[in-house]
Amino acid sequence: RELKKTKARKATGPDNISSRLLRECADQLCEVVLFMFNLSLSLERVPALWKTSCVVPVPKISHPKELNHYRPIVLTSHLMKAMERIVLSYLRNQVSSALDPLQFAYRSAIGVDDAIIYLLHRHCLIWRPLGTL
Repeated sequence: RELKKTKARKATGPDNISSRLLRECADQLCEVVLFMFNLSLSLERVPALWKTSCVVPVPKISHPKELNHYRPIVLTSHLMKAMERIVLSYLRNQVSSALDPLQFAYRSAIGVDDAIIYLLHRHCLIWRPLGTL
């Protein structure tokens, strides 16, 4: 499933495995990739090539003349990204019930806006006159 989520037009990472290949051949590659992921997790080791990245300067403007006219783009392995998504999903499922309900950061679909709304609500409850709704 994670291989099919790979965006097809992304640049390859240091392993030179294209996202298009992973996406279009996901059904054929899933068993091999699953074996590699499970082996990596059971050995508690990640292939060195998956941990490396390539930094590519991308121009911010059409005719760059200075270094600050570029922004760095980091290319990493699509296989590593897929494995990270799987591990993240597993960890989220394991710890979600243990998280404090007031934990707003680092949670999907919950953020700063929710924290502000909560604080405003608490403020209104504390400061409203007694006997009013």
